[in-house]
Amino acid sequence: MKVFISDLHLGDGSKADDFHRDKEFLAFLDWTDGRASEIVILGDLFELWLADLEDVFWAHSEVVKATADRRSKIRYVYGNHDYLPFARLVPERYESENIVALHGHQFDKWNQFDNPLRSLKWPIGRWITLLVAELERWVHPDADVWLEKMRKEFGDFKVEAALLQNKKWNCTDLDQVIEVTNNLKNERLAHISIFGHNHNAEVCYRGAGYPMVSTEGWIYANCGTWVDNEYPTFVAVTEKAVQLRDGYDYSILEEVSIL
Repeated sequence: MKVFISDLHLGDGSKADDFHRDKEFLAFLDWTDGRASEIVILGDLFELWLADLEDVFWAHSEVVKATADRRSKIRYVYGNHDYLPFARLVPERYESENIVALHGHQFDKWNQFDNPLRSLKWPIGRWITLLVAELERWVHPDADVWLEKMRKEFGDFKVEAALLQNKKWNCTDLDQVIEVTNNLKNERLAHISIFGHNHNAEVCYRGAGYPMVSTEGWIYANCGTWVDNEYPTFVAVTEKAVQLRDGYDYSILEEVSIL
């Protein structure tokens, strides 16, 4: 079994730190021992847009040590929040057999870097993150939760408005992922694609009738996140299925068979 996890956003222990599941994550790592052949971290393990790496190590020292202890079977892919210093040290994506996996910020106009590995120009998403962090520190620790709720409601409103105006509304995350993934492995669609970044945990299958999907069909999975106010999840890939699993009791929440 291969395990994929993303978006822990380990912070510095301040009010802007949105990770307080150290005990649960340590238990998860223990659970993988003897079960998982690989643990693939798909970016944003560290919240380095808001904190220095040494402060993160100090605040979450047990998690960092437990992760380092399993370094022989851990594969790390960088995200937008840990782009520096890891972009030059670890790969942008993970590929194995019929699996391709990456963080996903590369296809998000608010969080992609204009010239990866050559420019230190930060995307607009970082400045938004810094603003939210200040609101957490000086107004209320749940300021990020309120703003995220507003963002989701506004997004739903945009969808409804487009439908009311009879506009074609095809621009979903899934459509974009399919289009991009088509070119990730030598212009051949990987049978299984796994992402993080948007914190929307899911596993789904798209057959040949779905737009842009090859005749063999395709499985898409998103790891979700472990930050506060979200339910922790991870993705497991076995010989027979791609599974979305519960981060607390490791039970299967969603499952798609590998054909």
